[in-house]
Amino acid sequence: MKSYRANAYSKLHVWIAENKPKPESCERCHKKKKLDLSSNDHKYTGDIKDWEWICRSCHKKKDHLIKNKKYDPNDSKRKNINVATLKKVEDFLKAQKKPVYKSEIVRSVGVDYDSLNLALGMLKIKIKNDGRIKIC
Repeated sequence: MKSYRANAYSKLHVWIAENKPKPESCERCHKKKKLDLSSNDHKYTGDIKDWEWICRSCHKKKDHLIKNKKYDPNDSKRKNINVATLKKVEDFLKAQKKPVYKSEIVRSVGVDYDSLNLALGMLKIKIKNDGRIKIC
């Protein structure tokens, strides 16, 4: 028999799935793959804005960050990074046609250098010898 908590989790998942339209592609990498419904911060609120449809690959990456405590939206010491900020940096870099400097990302995305450096490390982005971000 399922515990009350597991049953409530299942019901919430079903309710969100019925009320949040499922896109054709992942909300993070925009690839057309099988999608999972994922809570942004693992607090499992009933707020649809706190959920996203993402592919298994992105879901595993996000859960790995949370499990290893590299994600905490309320951390004021900037040792951790907000998933939304990570996504903004990743989306900005994907849209670039040529290498860019960190200062350009900071201005365009609206992040500080500590968050940017953490995001680049998590995304495994390489920095060229001249200081530009290499676009893969």
